[in-house]
Amino acid sequence: MAVLALNGIEDHVHLAVDLPASLSTAEYLTKLKANSSRWYRRKFDAAFSWQRGYGAFSISPSKLAEVQTYIDNQETHHARQTFEEELRKLVANHGMQFDERALLE
Repeated sequence: MAVLALNGIEDHVHLAVDLPASLSTAEYLTKLKANSSRWYRRKFDAAFSWQRGYGAFSISPSKLAEVQTYIDNQETHHARQTFEEELRKLVANHGMQFDERALLE
């Protein structure tokens, strides 16, 4: 497993990883959230917790550099468009449905 890009702002984090086929996205995120929240609570804020939901998307190798640039520029990007607006647009553009209560709580 390799982290290819990582960045975020106050209310969310973007992460691009190369997961081996033997590790599911759900298993990876469960471990990531558990370990990072344990560390963050000890170091900074005992009340910290991740939201329950998450969004995961596959990335075409031909688009990886574009996605890495997008992740690197989160602060600038979200000064123009909120996370919620971006997520709704992404889901709509790909013809997907989602329960906003699960992803935006």
